[in-house]
Amino acid sequence: MAAHSIIIPTIDISPYLDGSDKEGVASKINKACEEIGFFMIQGHGIDPKLLHSMHAACSKFFDLPLSIKKKSYAPFGLGYIGIGKENHALTLEEQSEVNDYKESLNITLPISDEIWPDNETLRAVCEQYYKE
Repeated sequence: MAAHSIIIPTIDISPYLDGSDKEGVASKINKACEEIGFFMIQGHGIDPKLLHSMHAACSKFFDLPLSIKKKSYAPFGLGYIGIGKENHALTLEEQSEVNDYKESLNITLPISDEIWPDNETLRAVCEQYYKE
């Protein structure tokens, strides 16, 4: 059986951010979403050190026991969402009984103390990331 390789496109969003080619960037994102379903971005201007800190802080959160992560649950899709608790196919009005095999921490600013995990490092890194 032949292996198939899919190349996930990398899209430079700097022309969108600086206003020089918003339609071109939007077109590339649209094409990637329709044809592959994924894309990576570059040219966002976020410091790589901050991205590394964000990844490390989030990994530490997701490595916690489920009982601790569940303390950050909130209604309306905010806070911690456990594995198998979402089904994105249903949001697309597709028939699917297969739940997504992922977990997430959905937050917005300003962040309610009720939703925030008890982790000052994660909070500080997330707030800095949002400022960028």
